Amino acid sequence: MRNSIIIAGLGLALFGGAALAFGPRGGDGPAHIERLADQLEVSAEQRTALREVVDTSRPQSRELMDRARANRRAFQALDPLAEDYSSRVEALAVEHGEISAQMLRLRAGQRAEIQAILTEEQRQQAARLREGQRPRGGRDPGVHRRH
Repeated sequence: MRNSIIIAGLGLALFGGAALAFGPRGGDGPAHIERLADQLEVSAEQRTALREVVDTSRPQSRELMDRARANRRAFQALDPLAEDYSSRVEALAVEHGEISAQMLRLRAGQRAEIQAILTEEQRQQAARLREGQRPRGGRDPGVHRRH
């Protein structure tokens, strides 16, 4: 029973966590940076610097996204009835955690660089914009839909 709970939890982490950690929406990607630059009315020099932050981290970001995708596919391909299922799930969970940690570090570095480029007024405006954003799906994350 305990192993079943652990396996179910790891499965949720692999499926649900991948969407949160590696989803294509939001984040500090090129389209997001361009929108942010427009909203904050940054200077041409700032816009160039913001693009460089994204462009510099793009190869590592793509590599991590590819690894996360391969990890997710490997999990989906597992046979739950195989004798080595638990050990393979554990190995994939460890790998997923490593990928998530690397992605978080990369994003944290991007955020720090972006904040350093902005003026204090622009940082405050960006914070206000983040506070006004609606969650994905357009609903309050604390409100669950009925099935």
